[in-house]
Amino acid sequence: MRDERAGFSASWVETVIARALERGSATVFDPFAGAGTTLLAAEKMGVECLGVEAHPFVARIASAKLLYRTDPALYLEHIRKVKIRAENLSGCVDNYPALIRSCLSDRSLEGLNRLWQAWKQLADDSPQSELVWLTIIAILCHVSCVGTAPWQYILPNKPNQKICIVADVSF
Repeated sequence: MRDERAGFSASWVETVIARALERGSATVFDPFAGAGTTLLAAEKMGVECLGVEAHPFVARIASAKLLYRTDPALYLEHIRKVKIRAENLSGCVDNYPALIRSCLSDRSLEGLNRLWQAWKQLADDSPQSELVWLTIIAILCHVSCVGTAPWQYILPNKPNQKICIVADVSF
């Protein structure tokens, strides 16, 4: 199954790596690592891998995704702390640029803002904290009214079919 937001699927990468392994050992270098599809597939297969990504935000997403082996209990504990902290904060949408305000409803943006504030207050550079950051970033895909093409081009006239309200998300 192809991820609509990626240029290729992890299963395709696994097939390519498996073919390389049939010919001997393999080391994977991805000079355009993006959000880490190739790195995750290589790691899953026990293959040494190295990736480079020029965009700091996208590189951070890949780094956070590579923390997937973090103890789920620690992740859930951290996300519950963020949720509890967020419930006691008030979200502010007024300071966001017009582009952001046009992509998210005020209610969704307010909920995201509360989660973001709470995460920042509790951020400690631990793997579970980075995974909570990734979780908040992932929520954007589900609450934005903006669709994307397979290569991440913004399509302002193609609304996302799945609209949900951040305030209603439970952990």
